[in-house]
Amino acid sequence: MNCLPLLTVRHRAPAISDLTLGGAPIAGLYTPIARSEALLTVKTALKLGFTSYDTAPLYGAGRSEKYIGEVLKERSGLYVATKVGRVIRSRENLPDKNVVWGHDESFKLDGDPIDVIPVDDFSSEGVRESFRQSSARMEGVPISCLRLHDAETDVYFDWATKDGGAIDTLVQMRKEGLIKHVSLGMNKADYLLKYIRKYPVGTFDNILVAGCWNLLDQSGYELLSLCQTQRISVTLAGIFGSGLLWGGNYLRYQLANRSDLEKRDKWAELASKHGCTLPGVALAFAFIPLCVDKICVGCQTESHVEANVALCNEKVPIEIWGEAKSMGLLPSWLPIPV
Repeated sequence: MNCLPLLTVRHRAPAISDLTLGGAPIAGLYTPIARSEALLTVKTALKLGFTSYDTAPLYGAGRSEKYIGEVLKERSGLYVATKVGRVIRSRENLPDKNVVWGHDESFKLDGDPIDVIPVDDFSSEGVRESFRQSSARMEGVPISCLRLHDAETDVYFDWATKDGGAIDTLVQMRKEGLIKHVSLGMNKADYLLKYIRKYPVGTFDNILVAGCWNLLDQSGYELLSLCQTQRISVTLAGIFGSGLLWGGNYLRYQLANRSDLEKRDKWAELASKHGCTLPGVALAFAFIPLCVDKICVGCQTESHVEANVALCNEKVPIEIWGEAKSMGLLPSWLPIPV
């Protein structure tokens, strides 16, 4: 780690304006949700001051985009990001009926099954068709940012980065004024590094990275350092470790092992000692790197939105980071506010 540029750090509580509403839960991620409840979640975020929203065609085969569009369609001054890399197709019109690309069984319907499905497509035509479909689902809500979504295999990397492929198309769409920002949205820091290093500085305006920077996992340090050097703004997702830091049992979308649970419990004890909640400490930690511009919080219900907003009012003392290092909860080399 010593060969990497040191992260510039800060110590201030995130404000509501620093939060982005993550759109996966309102599409039924793991748990079915009624349309009325999903709309209430978005309305609550808007009422409480959220100005930034992140969604994707994958989330419920477009349901998340529809709900966000329905609430935001008559509002202005908001930042909406969605993703490309999947096109919604009729089940009767799949490229190969023996292979279902891009489908994610994690999204559960509240009601009858739908007859469309997300299909992976990292071609130029796929990017533009995905954008067209998203714009229609969101009823004309301006899309500020498009993120290349989940292109995290060697095959998908080659597909997306070929001449005239997804990345070149996103850059061209920015030149055409169709979008303001070109972005990446992925879970794997190593692939995000590959994309950024392959292209000239200025290609990517921002990235969204999930699960690589939180109290339990700082594997995204090299990525954040590179983003800092290239002035790429970072949106962090997965800062609560798939719910583990809210008291759940999952980390990175699978059951946490014993060592992760024990580390979580030690963090909880330290947070309590300083008069904080564990989620409050997790939010404060995520906002330490100066390159982090937004924190993406996935909320399924009105109460989830309210709970995340309440975390912005927590006072996390600066001393907690040094004590965490002395306990072995953070690496000794990690820059922290002092």
